[in-house]
This record gives sequence, structure tokens and C-alpha cells, in this order.
Amino acid sequence: MHLGFKEEFKELLDEEYYGKGGLPKVFIEKKYVGGVEKIQKLHDDKKLEKLLDFCERIDDIEGCQACADIKFVPYETCYGSCKIYYEGDYEEDDNCEVGG
Repeated sequence: MHLGFKEEFKELLDEEYYGKGGLPKVFIEKKYVGGVEKIQKLHDDKKLEKLLDFCERIDDIEGCQACADIKFVPYETCYGSCKIYYEGDYEEDDNCEVGG
């Protein structure tokens, strides 16, 4: 995850939700809706589609040419480790995204 998005999560989520559980964390109009269990329940109860009614549906999406539609490419300097070898020691790679 890009560090900028991580900071935005901290701002959007209450302290009790940030860092609790994993992704996905679904937002609609900057409002936290829930995690995977909540979204599954909304879907099962046939309420999710109503929440998404105002969203524009995009039917024709081409794959990403940069990653061949894999949707994840490790950062080319540290290859996702978030560490680089510099002057005989490992340092944190400040440019790396959290997930690679």
C-alpha cells in the first residue's frame, strides 16, 4: 500500500478501527462502511447494491500495461523489502510502498 494511502486511512478511520483486521476496508463517499464481513453481510442481505447505486459502473476496463494486469509490482529499488543496502548497511527505503 502506498504510504500516502496509509496516512489517509489513519485520517478516515477512527482509532478503534485503524489497524484492526485486514483489507479490504470499504469506503463510500469517504465514509467507512466496513470490512469483508460487513460487506458480505450487506451483499447477502441485498443492501450493498443500494449503497452503490449512485456509483458509475465501468464495464470496459483494459488491463494495466505496466504490470500486465497482475496488479502488484514490487518497487524496483528494494523489490518490496522496504530495505536497501547502502554503504555497507541496510537502510529503510523511504520511497517503497508498504506492501512492496
